[in-house]
Amino acid sequence: MAGGTWLIVGGAVIIAGASGGATLLAIGPAAAKLELVKLQVTFKEVLLENPTLAQQAIQSLRSHQKEIKETLEQERHLNEKSARRVKDVEQTLQAVIVSASWMEKKLTK
Repeated sequence: MAGGTWLIVGGAVIIAGASGGATLLAIGPAAAKLELVKLQVTFKEVLLENPTLAQQAIQSLRSHQKEIKETLEQERHLNEKSARRVKDVEQTLQAVIVSASWMEKKLTK
């Protein structure tokens, strides 16, 4: 993802070198939002042609969402509510939720 690379393998959204959620958290919320927009473009231009692959990509992104949510729960337990780390994880989680929801809406059209 450092170069904007999402791997779509059999419909699964794969981020090389680490778990997807951890990688999105590592690059920060602003960069994660940018990467998710790139994923949405790929989804719209390539994956929507095959509904099965499109659904698999959504499921994979929802898996990353679950991973980030679990991290957020841990961060809230370890840090102050207003800590920068907590805010960053919240923003990244929200970006993933919005992206996955957008993809689901496109798939049902």
